[in-house]
Amino acid sequence: MLFQAFRALAFQLLVIMALILTCALITLAVDGREAAESLVTLSISGMWAPAVWTLGWGLETFVRREGRGAPNTLTNVLENGPISHDLAASLDRSTRHRSALPYTLFTSAVGVVLTFAYALPVDGIGRIFVFVAVVSIYYVAGFLLFHFVQVTAAFNRVYLRLSEVRFRTVYDPMSLEAFTTYLAITSTLGVVAIYAGFRGTVTAGFLFPSEAWRPFLLTPIVLFLPATLLYNYYPRYVLRKAVHHRVFEAMARLGESLSTDDTRGLMLDLREAGAISSQILPFVDYKSLPSYLLAVFFGVSLVLQGDPAVRDFIQRLLGF
Repeated sequence: MLFQAFRALAFQLLVIMALILTCALITLAVDGREAAESLVTLSISGMWAPAVWTLGWGLETFVRREGRGAPNTLTNVLENGPISHDLAASLDRSTRHRSALPYTLFTSAVGVVLTFAYALPVDGIGRIFVFVAVVSIYYVAGFLLFHFVQVTAAFNRVYLRLSEVRFRTVYDPMSLEAFTTYLAITSTLGVVAIYAGFRGTVTAGFLFPSEAWRPFLLTPIVLFLPATLLYNYYPRYVLRKAVHHRVFEAMARLGESLSTDDTRGLMLDLREAGAISSQILPFVDYKSLPSYLLAVFFGVSLVLQGDPAVRDFIQRLLGF
């Protein structure tokens, strides 16, 4: 699965470099060499276009290709029934652009408004290219937000019906491993993409006719980061809760059991539940929370010390 993610990112990197080259050649023909050089400089060193596009559209490609296989991995673990069918349908729907239209239209509209308000630091035909590229990033961010929200909501419906969840007696351990790996890869790429998007807007050199618009540069973090983190944690939490519910249910039956054969079956149930539970590692718990907080603090410290553009933005935002 890591190879599939790398391939999706590599393909989109080639796409964005080809787009930048094509736009530069068109700008050279229409507005001259200086305008073309300004467009390339703004795209690469200003707006971080190769990183932002590669991570955003690369993750979109990975979600469409691998996310549609996620329902199959879970149906190999859960017994057939209303819950597994609803979960599979929801996960499949979360990878469809048509289903994501309410999200993508909203985020695209936000992109149009903010890009107009920021005032792009480029003229001529290059302004059109940059404007379309920025709005496309808002579009793909809306699609990814839809995917994250829908997956989280699907598992929330499972959580509300934990007593009905049943795991297969014989299941493929690699299926569950594949699903949790998918969650880890998409959420990790999502967090990196959010930072790249934020960093690209900070150094884009927007003209800002009014300073009131500068705080809106935090939009990628405020709008997308919470959903990304919850998306990685909540499905694991629900699956572990389902396993724990099965264990407690089996223990209750064990306490009431008088039959040797039934007791043996219950012990097998407990063993299988323990095997499943061992594969569903929580994203964070009370033991790992301090280390996560320290890692976040350390990461923020590195950013503030090693990235002058981000440090200057935060200082100006807070009025230091």
